[in-house]
Amino acid sequence: MRRFPWITASVLALAVGAYLVPSIGELLILDRARVAAGEWWRLLTGSVVHFSASHLGADALAFGIAGALLERRGRATFAALTLASALAVGLAVLWLEPSLERYAGLSGVAYAAIVALALAGQRDPGTMATLSRIALVACVAKLAWELSTGRMLLAGAPPGVVAVPLAHLAGAITAVAVSGMKRRGGTALLRHRVAARRRGRVSA
Repeated sequence: MRRFPWITASVLALAVGAYLVPSIGELLILDRARVAAGEWWRLLTGSVVHFSASHLGADALAFGIAGALLERRGRATFAALTLASALAVGLAVLWLEPSLERYAGLSGVAYAAIVALALAGQRDPGTMATLSRIALVACVAKLAWELSTGRMLLAGAPPGVVAVPLAHLAGAITAVAVSGMKRRGGTALLRHRVAARRRGRVSA
């Protein structure tokens, strides 16, 4: 039996808890004034807070599916991607959206998981590689539309909540960076093993 995606489940549980217990959500939401006062953890935890049930549902569905599939490919890499994308989203909002006083939502981290899964699937055989390419093109097209219009596709945020396409861009860039580092690391390891085998044959 494949291992259970504990990281994905833990993030979703935290998101649900933050929504059901408002005091937890207030402690975790990315609040610009609070961050300036020294509460730096909010840069990471703002992603698990949501403004409505539909907002939470849409983000949880996307992250839950992509996260579970990606985590089964490599838990350590997925953990690094999740933390890095949450931080990247927080920093992007803090630095590049100065008019935004508060930010919440898992969509940026979910976008990172979706893009990373599509990139990883490029190396799969047959139909999976084709589906991964289609998914990657769809992600790029969706992101381009959101950045050009300032609106979100398939968003579940309530009326009055400002869309932040920058969060998706930060997630996508993080996915490309982490996937690239993993690929380079895997290539270097393979070369090291090949070289070690060759040295073993020569010495024998």
